[in-house]
Amino acid sequence: MVIVIGVTVLGVFMRYAVKSPLAWVEEVSMFFFVWLALLGSASATKIGGHVSIDFMVEKMSKNARRIIDMIVAIVVSVTLVVIIKYGLDLALQAKIKVTPILRVPYTYVDIAIPIGLVWMLIHYVRLTFLKMKAPQDNIALSKENE
Repeated sequence: MVIVIGVTVLGVFMRYAVKSPLAWVEEVSMFFFVWLALLGSASATKIGGHVSIDFMVEKMSKNARRIIDMIVAIVVSVTLVVIIKYGLDLALQAKIKVTPILRVPYTYVDIAIPIGLVWMLIHYVRLTFLKMKAPQDNIALSKENE
């Protein structure tokens, strides 16, 4: 995050104060922002930090909640696997496409998708097993790790 902010501030300073914009600033910011978003999403998954709307599920019985949790876990896991597969395909196809200024292959940007989502899947499956192993009422996934 510090790098993204630093590069962006440098770009703004050079463009408006010095009147000599740096052409590479936008590309470097984009690279770091993509990686930051995907790794940050995996990090949020690690601590159970993603938002869910569960007011309907909270009104259900323990058995019904457990079934819903299993269905959600399967759907989320399958979705992540599909996106990982297509993200990897995208990254491998992007090796011939390069950025206009730095001439860096887009593979280095696009590979953040499968890498970030693999980490997210690992953390999600781990948290799901923890939750299924010791289900308790009104306990967030993040509380189980404390």
